[in-house]
Amino acid sequence: MCKDCHQDNLFKQTPKDCYACHKKDDDHKGVFGQKCVDCHTEKSWKESTFDHKKDAHYALLGKHDSAKCQSCHRSLGQKLPTTCVSCHRNDDKHLGTLGEKCADCHNERSWSKTDFNHDQDTKFPLKDKHKAAKCDACHKAGGKTYEKLPMDCYSCHKKDDKHLGKFGQKCEECHNAQDWKKDSFNHDRTKFPLKGKHKPAKCESCHINGLSEKLKTGCNDCHQKDDPHKSVFGINCQKCHNEADWKTTTFNHNRDTKYLLKGKHTQTKCESCHKPPPAPQKLQPDSTCYSCHQADDVHKGTEGKQCEKCHTESTWKVKEFDHNKTKFPLMGKHAPVECKKCHLTGKFKDAKSDCYSCHQKDDQHKKHLGTLCEDCHNVRDWAIWDYNHDKRTKFKLEGSHKAVACLNCHLDPFVGKVKQSSACYSCHANDDVHGGSFGPQCDRCHVDTKFNEIKVNSGFSR
Repeated sequence: MCKDCHQDNLFKQTPKDCYACHKKDDDHKGVFGQKCVDCHTEKSWKESTFDHKKDAHYALLGKHDSAKCQSCHRSLGQKLPTTCVSCHRNDDKHLGTLGEKCADCHNERSWSKTDFNHDQDTKFPLKDKHKAAKCDACHKAGGKTYEKLPMDCYSCHKKDDKHLGKFGQKCEECHNAQDWKKDSFNHDRTKFPLKGKHKPAKCESCHINGLSEKLKTGCNDCHQKDDPHKSVFGINCQKCHNEADWKTTTFNHNRDTKYLLKGKHTQTKCESCHKPPPAPQKLQPDSTCYSCHQADDVHKGTEGKQCEKCHTESTWKVKEFDHNKTKFPLMGKHAPVECKKCHLTGKFKDAKSDCYSCHQKDDQHKKHLGTLCEDCHNVRDWAIWDYNHDKRTKFKLEGSHKAVACLNCHLDPFVGKVKQSSACYSCHANDDVHGGSFGPQCDRCHVDTKFNEIKVNSGFSR
């Protein structure tokens, strides 16, 4: 009706601009000014003829197309910037850490979705665990843009470094993005391949001071404290041990040395011969028995140092000595006699070889026949004697002398060979009825058969 526009019937004074009549219908609250014809027509107030792409040089795409004008245009005459962050700063979950170029990652279709390709759009491709990582895990709040972030592992993972910096900052040499806890370093490619017990060993077990320290590869360099031999066997541990089991030895004494272990030696501990400090020996000690068993020598060196002539490795007490090869062969009653019966001490060579030294207590003659027992007796039987006075002396036993006991003539004890005068007078001085007036040569007148008889033609008669 006319009065809807011409109020108070003032036709000529009625304004012709839209805003004068339709101010109350302005949903924009004056933000877009009063030139409604720039966007609307009389055909339909709700429809807009404004082409945002053409008329504002800013195409409305995606979610922007359905957005209300007031969402961006909030005040009259406001010249809006076309950057995303100018409107969406409060929506920036990155808090500015990724810069203000939101379009590099986001689009109008969905703010929560990103079409940023980290692998293609940066110099740091995201692999394995990095793919699932949130942006702010690396691009921290309050930090700078991603373009200025360091790309080395240590810059982000310093707090995760269980080595405490000892192995340097080139984490990628051992670790990868697939699993930080797994070590991809191949120690076998070094000059020291890891074998046996070395494989599960922790890096810090050897690299105590980090990778900067150049470790020696000798066993003794790491295991000196584990050496029960106290370096007696040198420092080339691999000659006897291996990485599979330190306590097990691969050393074969019979194969690897010139000294074969036999008998009791097979059960002997290494340190028994290869003495540890304070009395160290060279790695290849003297292989003679005496060098080890001098303290066990009951002979005190009197039998020399060639123990193997009598003893064996099976048992120290077993003897293989052939006494018949000595200057005193064992014959007769001597053959079954125990060594200790004659050798009262371990000094065998100190034992005397004469009969009297051992059989003095058996001497029934009490030295009256001297101490050369062998002149009468032999080793077959001590009680048997085969001394022939007629053949072995210059004094034949004839006549009355045949039945005379030895001690009747041999009155005085002495040492050594029998020394007895063969003169009659030496024994018969007490029988001299002449009182010595005819001298001591009784045999000039008397005969052996009967002392009272006078020799014929002696010039004497009874």
